Amino acid sequence: MTKWENLPAPLKVLRQWVCVRSDSKIPMQAIRPEPASASDPDTWSSYEEARQAVEAGHYDGVGFVFREGGGLVGLDIDAAFEDRLLTPPGRGADTGLQILHGAFPERQGLTYPAVRRTPLPRTQ
Repeated sequence: MTKWENLPAPLKVLRQWVCVRSDSKIPMQAIRPEPASASDPDTWSSYEEARQAVEAGHYDGVGFVFREGGGLVGLDIDAAFEDRLLTPPGRGADTGLQILHGAFPERQGLTYPAVRRTPLPRTQ
């Protein structure tokens, strides 16, 4: 399985993709060498555009932008591993989330893309 096959199919159809460089946390546009904005969908790309930019060597990876009201959340668990075994936080808890796909190991943590099964409570 390639790194591209690990990405959840339901996310691949959304035009919410950006590119990243390994030496920077700034999201980049796939179609031009300019920063992308987490709040400006005009700077996001399709999954295929982002993937092609990485495969052409312009960037090191792709990133997904979570859009407000989009029904998606990301669960990022730091310190999920100890001695190469999952810690209790890494094993997870009942979060009320439907995990779209398996976890993505990130150094010592895990990242889960998910859909919220129940609405989040409104805060004032």
